[in-house]
Amino acid sequence: MSKTPKVVLSCMCGSVDDPMYGNNGLLRSEYEKMVGGPIDFVSYAGIFLMSESEEYRKFMEDCKTADVLVMDAWNHPPDFGRETHGGGWSVERACRHMADIARTVSSSNPFARLFGQIMEGEKVAVHEFAIPFEDWRSPEIGEAIKRSLTIDGMKVLVLDDNPVHQEAAKSQFSGCKLAVASSYEMAEMWIKNCQFDAVLLDLMIPAPGRTMGKKGMAFAGQEMPIGIFLVLLALKQGARKIGLLTDTNHHDHPASACVDVFQSQSFPVGDVKIIVSNSYRHLNTESGQRVKNWKQLLEELF
Repeated sequence: MSKTPKVVLSCMCGSVDDPMYGNNGLLRSEYEKMVGGPIDFVSYAGIFLMSESEEYRKFMEDCKTADVLVMDAWNHPPDFGRETHGGGWSVERACRHMADIARTVSSSNPFARLFGQIMEGEKVAVHEFAIPFEDWRSPEIGEAIKRSLTIDGMKVLVLDDNPVHQEAAKSQFSGCKLAVASSYEMAEMWIKNCQFDAVLLDLMIPAPGRTMGKKGMAFAGQEMPIGIFLVLLALKQGARKIGLLTDTNHHDHPASACVDVFQSQSFPVGDVKIIVSNSYRHLNTESGQRVKNWKQLLEELF
């Protein structure tokens, strides 16, 4: 898998230029040794992350595309312990504040692996959302970064309204960070709000009716070849591997016949690779039923 894993650090110690926790500090070097190659490392060391601040906005934007987030047990203002911010900041409040940050991150990027520091040998509020660690150079963190470099570590969206093909995706990507959508609306929402490495789509999908007038509602719920529009949306939103796969025979529907021209082979669009397929190569036969081979489709996108 050709990508650079992204690690975001939030630590109350040091600064972005700190020799240990900074953007080019020792911690970055240690993670790169664990991974055996370069990483995209973004440090928010020594920064108080308050929701109305510009630093918080930048941090959340970075977290949306992070593979791994390594965070302190707490987050507090420079005047920690003084009577400020409506009554001062206790240790409990500082810990709860970091837990709230972790919750927000996990909502905007459910595929990121979150690690939270253990404070004084005890688990704290952030561990509701993050894996506890004691050492900033924990091998567990290195392993999580490594996993993001494999197919099993990819953030993958699969859209199919057929439960058989949904279950096939869950089975084939059992170790993957997988989201399975059953409707056009669900897939559209996730593509717009989450950063996926790969988006794999059905062609024939029941049409949405949320903006339809009287005439348009006649089409709502009918299977139509609208998966192709999600291909374009995924391309627009930055997915680098995009596959569209239909099990509809090209003799049975003109939309599937139109897929023939692509020959079920990958083609580049800039640094993006796309496959549009109706090939039996991407379909398994199980108990007399055709089942989509999503994993092979994805492997051919490399």
